Amino acid sequence: MCRNTLFYIADGGVVMVDTKVSGQGEAILEQLRTVTDQPIAMIINTHTHFHHTGSNTEFGAIDQIVAHENAKASQMKTSCPPVTNCDAFKGDNASFLPNVTFSDTRSLTVGTD
Repeated sequence: MCRNTLFYIADGGVVMVDTKVSGQGEAILEQLRTVTDQPIAMIINTHTHFHHTGSNTEFGAIDQIVAHENAKASQMKTSCPPVTNCDAFKGDNASFLPNVTFSDTRSLTVGTD
């Protein structure tokens, strides 16, 4: 199971890689606030599994949620194995689906970083 969340503190906000399991948002923010008060500007989901996308909905409105186009397609399925976590992004939670995708490579910026 995923035990780490990576942060990159950019001049335009924080980039977070993977959000862990559902219910971990508050604990993640608590740790982040020990080093910065900057807002989370970008979440990068490395893949669709619940232990990488489970807390996406717990961080409020995020400017950029990034994932491979196939990951977004999996998250949008009407039914899927529980590990894929597509049920977490139904209804109002669809706003926490990736809004930035790529098929091969993509450059990302937050502020000037």
